[in-house]
Formats: sequence, C-alpha cells, structure tokens
Amino acid sequence: MVLVDIKAAELAQVAEEVRKTSGVEVKAVVTDLSRMEFIETLRRDTAGTEIGLLVSNAAYPPVGLFFEQSLEDKLRMIEVNCRAPLMLVHEFGAKMLAASAVASS
Repeated sequence: MVLVDIKAAELAQVAEEVRKTSGVEVKAVVTDLSRMEFIETLRRDTAGTEIGLLVSNAAYPPVGLFFEQSLEDKLRMIEVNCRAPLMLVHEFGAKMLAASAVASS
C-alpha cells in the first residue's frame, strides 16, 4: 500500500497504524499534490511497486465567501482537486492497464 500526504508526522502515524492492524507493507510518500513535481516524487518513490488500485481521497476545500478567498487558494484547489487526480489516473492507470494486458495474455 502506498499512502501519500503533505503532513509527514500524520502520514507516518497512519502508515504505522495500517501496518499494525492489517499486516500489509506500507510505503509512505510525503509530497504536495498542489505542486507540479509531485508526480516525479511518486514515480521515484513507487518505482518497482505494483499498483493495483488507486484511491484518490485528497481534497483542498477553501472555506468562506468566494471573494474573501485568495486567488492562490482557488488555484491550489484546482491543482489538488482536479489536476492531481487526473495526473494520478494517467500515471498509474496506464501502468495498471499494461499489467492487466500482460496478465491476461
């Protein structure tokens, strides 16, 4: 299992809890999904790891009235909520599809 979060301490705690309760191997990757280079970090840190299921549960929800939120907050919301899931599916979905084709042949 690969877990990804921007908060290293919380990620380490969740990863350890999952290890203890499930007995599965957990890889924790600290990265910021709002930054363009997050996908490079994931590629590097998951190289050689077979990904069979992708669950994207990250969200950045700016709270408040529209014009009280900064443009930076709105753009970060688009990066985390729209661009990052698209990039994750494109990256790992293609690998899962290729693995599926190999397995069925």
